[in-house]
Amino acid sequence: MPREYVSGFQPGPVAQRIFYTDFEGNPGDPDDILADGLDGGWAEREPAAIELLNDESAHPADRLLACAALALWGSPAGYRAVIDAAHHPERVVWSDQSVDRWFGTDNTFALLAEEVGDSYEIAVERGTSELRREALAALVPLADRYQFERRLVQAMSTDDIRALAEEVDAVIGSGIDRIRRRDPMKFDLDTQIAGLIIVMHRVDQARAESRAMELVSAPPNQRALRELGNTANMATAPPANRLMASVRVDLERALELDRSGSEDHSGRVGHFGHAMETLVTLQAVFTTHDGPSAADLADFRYRIGSLVAANARTLHNYVYESFYAATDALVDGWLDPSLRRSAVQLLLDD
Repeated sequence: MPREYVSGFQPGPVAQRIFYTDFEGNPGDPDDILADGLDGGWAEREPAAIELLNDESAHPADRLLACAALALWGSPAGYRAVIDAAHHPERVVWSDQSVDRWFGTDNTFALLAEEVGDSYEIAVERGTSELRREALAALVPLADRYQFERRLVQAMSTDDIRALAEEVDAVIGSGIDRIRRRDPMKFDLDTQIAGLIIVMHRVDQARAESRAMELVSAPPNQRALRELGNTANMATAPPANRLMASVRVDLERALELDRSGSEDHSGRVGHFGHAMETLVTLQAVFTTHDGPSAADLADFRYRIGSLVAANARTLHNYVYESFYAATDALVDGWLDPSLRRSAVQLLLDD
């Protein structure tokens, strides 16, 4: 559990004794002490860790560390705490006690997923493998709403993925729906869903390839496209004409809102922005898959030129907002400005 991710606080006396003092009585790093516990030291410190986990007066960060330690040590109490937290995420007391460095959003579930994943061997030793699997099963459905980075997909063995295939497929589907709707997210949902598709590919290639096509058609950001492109033999290219039609529809909707005098500024710029993202996706399909020919792509970009020009006011808003997104990455995170730059570059090329 990377300590640098946890908000600054002074550990309480119990946490200091069991997580900041090594097994020889010297000051230590929690990461090292948790790892050393796997060699048998867990038995000595598990009772105190359980008490700390259940102590409502303790600092939430101390309780998070106790839950992480118990999960890593294959403790039934740790697994049950993870399951309870996953079933009731809105009630978790340690929310925001660990924050992702890129997006500045809560990643406590990511840390717990990592510890559950790393407990594979000790769970076998302690006879708690079934509870470990239940903890993973509880975490998977959160992947369309909570930040996991790559830790959830790395936590699951091939056997885990095979056993949880239905849960993984379900959250992939709901995640793609969120991406299609452009639901505001505080983390890179697109790449998180792409990662789940990739692990699904280990056990069910046909279903993974079908989900990959759905994701690319949504479309996702460029990082997610690259993630999918690295998966051997995965047919991720959607029909090019579907992407071309999507670009045209979004440009027409943006223009309709503009000409109607609508005050829906975000909707107007949103449709234009989605058209630009889809245009970038179309370009990526051309360069990495059996997509449209160079001549077809050039012809399409020429034909939508008049629609882009007719959206001059919205184009100005889009470029203006893109500038601020690029100069202050906290607005959208560091991935969205990159995508916007790509779209603007395509416009400049034309």
